[in-house]
Amino acid sequence: MINNVRIPRNTFIYGFVSFRPNRSIIAIENINHYPTNLKANYQDGSEGIYIENSFRADAYHNILNV
Repeated sequence: MINNVRIPRNTFIYGFVSFRPNRSIIAIENINHYPTNLKANYQDGSEGIYIENSFRADAYHNILNV
């Protein structure tokens, strides 16, 4: 449900994903060919979705430890 509108399963959603240490930032720009401007937030209120031990953070630490 988005603004009291039910979005059916398997609906095409278009946007961009970027990564920060332990976060995936998700910006949704289009739902089923209808323009929108949404961002995913985790329950902690911070932008993005928390991902424990993200690959980008792991790569950063591996490079610094070499």
